Amino acid sequence: MSLTRDQGPLSRKHIQDAFEFKKKYFYDDKGRLDQWKIDKFLEKIEREKNQLVSDMYESKIIEKLELDIDDLKTAKKSAEKQLREEKNELLYAFNHYLLPKINQLKLLARDSQNSSQQEENAMAILDDFVRVYSLFYFPSSKESTPRNTWGKDYNHPDFIKKFGGYEFKKNDPDYVEANNLIVSYHNQKDVSLCLKQTLKVGQYLSPKDIKVLKSCKFDLSRLDPGSNPFWKKPSLRQMTEMRSLFPQQIFPNEDDKINYKSIRFSGQASPKFEASFTRGDKKYSIKIKLGREIHSEIASSQLAQLTGFNQDFMKHYRKIKLHLGKRKVGQVILMFRRFYEFEDLPRFVEQIYNGPGEHWIEFKDVLIESHDDDNYVRLGSYDFEGWDLPNRREHRGEILFLAWLNIGDTKASNYKMLMKKNDSSPQVLYRLHDPGFSLDRSLALRKPFDLTKVLSRRDRSVNVFSKSFLQWQEEKVKVWWNDLIFRNGRRFHTSTYSDLKWMARNIASIKEEDILESLREARIVKDVADLYFQKLKNRRNEIVKAFDLKEEFALFDVPNLSKYSPNKNIHNGRLVKSFYPGHAEYETKRNNFGTFLLENISLNLPLFGLTDKFSFNLRAAELEANYHPIKIAKSALIPGVKVVISRRVFPNAQRWNTADKSRAFVIKDTLGIEYGVGSDLLEKVKHHIPISLRGYIKVYSKQIEFIHYGETRKEAYFKSFKIFQIMRQLHHYLAYDLDCGETIIQKDFYGLDLNERAAIHNPGPEILSNDISLQLQWFDSRPIHYFRDQFGVLYIYLEKMKAHTVGTSLNILDLDTGFMSFPLIGVDFSSKLFTHDSQLYNFLLPSLRTQNPDLTLMKRDYEFSVLKYLKDRKEMESLEDILNGNMDSEKAKLNKVFSLKSRTKVLARKFGLLFWGNTRKEKTLSSFEAEVPNQKNTRYFHRYSIKRRYNKRYDQIPVPDNEDILIPKGGMHEIQVEVEDKDVLDYGVHIKIQDFMRKGSRHELKKFINKLNNKFSKSKEDKFYRHIVIPQKEEVNLYRKVYSDTNIYIDSKGIKQKLLKYSPQDIFSIAQSYYKNKIPLRARRLQKYYTRLLTSENDGRKFAENLGKFINTMATRKYGLDLMKEIIGHDHMHVYGQIYGVYRSFTMLQRTEVLAGVRFAGNNWGHFDHVSPLRSFLKFQDFDADTIYVSPLVNPGSYMGTLPMPAPPMF
Repeated sequence: MSLTRDQGPLSRKHIQDAFEFKKKYFYDDKGRLDQWKIDKFLEKIEREKNQLVSDMYESKIIEKLELDIDDLKTAKKSAEKQLREEKNELLYAFNHYLLPKINQLKLLARDSQNSSQQEENAMAILDDFVRVYSLFYFPSSKESTPRNTWGKDYNHPDFIKKFGGYEFKKNDPDYVEANNLIVSYHNQKDVSLCLKQTLKVGQYLSPKDIKVLKSCKFDLSRLDPGSNPFWKKPSLRQMTEMRSLFPQQIFPNEDDKINYKSIRFSGQASPKFEASFTRGDKKYSIKIKLGREIHSEIASSQLAQLTGFNQDFMKHYRKIKLHLGKRKVGQVILMFRRFYEFEDLPRFVEQIYNGPGEHWIEFKDVLIESHDDDNYVRLGSYDFEGWDLPNRREHRGEILFLAWLNIGDTKASNYKMLMKKNDSSPQVLYRLHDPGFSLDRSLALRKPFDLTKVLSRRDRSVNVFSKSFLQWQEEKVKVWWNDLIFRNGRRFHTSTYSDLKWMARNIASIKEEDILESLREARIVKDVADLYFQKLKNRRNEIVKAFDLKEEFALFDVPNLSKYSPNKNIHNGRLVKSFYPGHAEYETKRNNFGTFLLENISLNLPLFGLTDKFSFNLRAAELEANYHPIKIAKSALIPGVKVVISRRVFPNAQRWNTADKSRAFVIKDTLGIEYGVGSDLLEKVKHHIPISLRGYIKVYSKQIEFIHYGETRKEAYFKSFKIFQIMRQLHHYLAYDLDCGETIIQKDFYGLDLNERAAIHNPGPEILSNDISLQLQWFDSRPIHYFRDQFGVLYIYLEKMKAHTVGTSLNILDLDTGFMSFPLIGVDFSSKLFTHDSQLYNFLLPSLRTQNPDLTLMKRDYEFSVLKYLKDRKEMESLEDILNGNMDSEKAKLNKVFSLKSRTKVLARKFGLLFWGNTRKEKTLSSFEAEVPNQKNTRYFHRYSIKRRYNKRYDQIPVPDNEDILIPKGGMHEIQVEVEDKDVLDYGVHIKIQDFMRKGSRHELKKFINKLNNKFSKSKEDKFYRHIVIPQKEEVNLYRKVYSDTNIYIDSKGIKQKLLKYSPQDIFSIAQSYYKNKIPLRARRLQKYYTRLLTSENDGRKFAENLGKFINTMATRKYGLDLMKEIIGHDHMHVYGQIYGVYRSFTMLQRTEVLAGVRFAGNNWGHFDHVSPLRSFLKFQDFDADTIYVSPLVNPGSYMGTLPMPAPPMF
């Protein structure tokens, strides 16, 4: 038996992780295979497999309960189904690869010959084993760990360091060449001549061989890597040949019906759907991807294949129709909005059908990725910077390919491991699975103005893709490329000049016509493809020049791009046409250094040198003219009036195009009047005395806003100001002038809004101060939003809100850094009581401006009058009723989408002590009724929520994904009681408990887990976390950002049949036996709330509040579930949970996504019969009005609650 290795001998400078792992687990002290060690390791991975089965089962239950809002029975069925081996890729890897490899090694160890061939075969088996085991485990140390302090493990300091790109010297003694270089047919003669011995083709070169070859001036870049799963020397150098191997049969045709399966909760930059189609008797699974990356991903994948990399199969479709089966359009959109931005939808959705029969959505400009499940098994992500992969040429040289196409976001989750099924042993394949973030801006700063490209995340176009990316001198090359850094700066830290030159040959070998063909296959529009083609050729020519390859490869002909203007859409090498029909994205850059400054500066100037009644503000790209007809000199101690006229222009987050225009920029016009009292005098004197007072009292304000669009920034600023026209003829404008995507907002405010602050500080800048502030609010506001969606449907969203708020805060020795403040002592309190009513109506009245652009004004007036007075136009009559304030008419009700009426009380308090910690507590009690026309009855709900947060030393900071970065330990305890008020109350209780440890050793992690077991286990024998399978201390002894997330659910059956059957005295006696305090305070409080609970069974609001207070008094986070198990029972509650940050420290199984893969999960226990009433209602109803069209006073989620999402705040 002869097996093939994937690497040669190591030098001391090579990474030793894989070698040390093999030596530790498989060899004795004399370097021979150790039968006992192999047996022990076999037992080890059997335990890991069993733990994996348990975790996959529990992970699926968590996702079904929290993502799909399924009941427990359905969740368990789904979890059991996924453990079938034919459906489970990870079990396939264990049973068909990992275990057979170790058994093969075991047989080899029994052979007593101990020959050199036996040793070579053993190393080859272990090479194969590590290829796949790298998915399940990676060595971790302080020097080599994917975990760091930052959120999502992005290494921001090293990312900033690499703004200057990567530099590679021809002869650098600090670097060692790759250890998987082989002799090939084309260099066998030269290698053998230099080494003075005949080497076989395919033989690996040792470090000593490499050293000798260097002394012979042999070009090491001519050496290819040996057998590996990531790269293979291309035998197909032409796109036409590659296309002939494309598996068309696994992709849908126009006649195939595409059926929706689910929304994929991963990768927020590009929305994704899971779907399937059936052809004959076979069902094919596909992934539908939307967004700008679809074109670049196809082009980059095909160029990667031509370079030699292994890539997925994908195909562009101009349009597809996604059939929803039993689901309704609204349900799919609701699920979509739970993870992706609503702004994404108008860009991709061409049509929807939500009438009788099966609903469907038609998408435009999409990518479909299909997997050949008969022949391939997709396992998951591998650690491309872990083990000994940085020793390998194909991984080292990859940087030049990434830089050539400006591929970014090359995180571990975008690398995938697959197995190709074979009769003997599966073949392992590695892929850069998602190269879609490419053909884009560079994250390296070659010029100061490049900073705007880095910050302009939404502008990704051919204009920001530079024609150049290399700088070179005789002895070195600089690569202007950067990406978020992983593994503490290990990104390409082993790559050498010869590794890059080797990759340069592979890139230079791609034919000119194949570069163009790859862009065409990606369905990039002709003008855009032309510019990419010229820039890619120029960048390829730079590669040939920089690495001295002009004698091997001819330079491509490239025009002078600074003067390249082949047609009216391209001027001086830049695309000037902003959009193309049928494509979802903008194609031009909307921000530059000037606009970046414009959006981040603030200037206050006299308006045209007129009186001080006028002022002109330039702030955040907003032009604002203020007129103060009443302004009492300097102090404004009596009421004043301010009139505001402003226009703000900013890039449109939607990036939404229609057939005839682009909407590149949002124009927000405002006309308003405000009546209030200021404190200018006090502001003036604050620099001269140690006490300052400042504040403002707003009494009345009214304004109208108009949101519309422009194709260019210049057009946007100079577009006509239509608010006065709208004010004169609102009904008229709504009927035929309001275009798709446009919004008219009427806002008003009546009442008192008082914000006052008194502070004691040092004269001058307020860095350290003591202050006390007071907030009082009493107001009535009734805004109205009128808008048309992308299909021209007219919507009206009405709100009515009355609020009473009182709040106060005290900060002693407050250190204000400008970014955040750190008070020595901080106390905050607020109480808010508000009512909020909202109604949404829609009308199938198309914009006459859009539908009839050629109508004269007279004809349009006539058509409007016809629509208004024809009796059979019920839509128009209903619209008139609503515009005239008659919302309760029968006609208006026909157009109602939903209405909500709510009454809410919120109490919040915070206490903080610097260097010790802080606590926050918030209580919310709300009652609301929801009317949805497609349901027979109005639904009435009550919700009580109490949330406590505990942070040690410092508070959270306002940095996304890094909120907890300063907190060494913390915790959160949240209780939500939901009650549906009907003939018999229906209710449910959700308890969420989180504990956080920023970092800890293996011992500290086990203590952390044991505390959880003591509190949340079913019994002492039946632990919550039963099998703690984690590496030994010598292997992994650092765990970062560890979050436990424990969830307890109690349904109404458990409360009715068990809890409410006790007497108050019974509750006191039972509680006293659990809380063994001398003074029975907690037991007495439980008895008090229980008594109130019994007397409020017929009052849903009081019942929700008393039940919440009763559950809260149990102090579950502190004392655990023993008392709850006693008074409610194991069979009437359900407990499940997980710990983030454990698996991320030594395995690739858990991702930083909502669909996290395999979670370190507890063993769920208990039971419940049905989902809580409010969650089951919100699963199918969308009341979230916070969209691109509407900015509500109150988002209904603040009093209704929101559906859960199984992801930690910082990971």
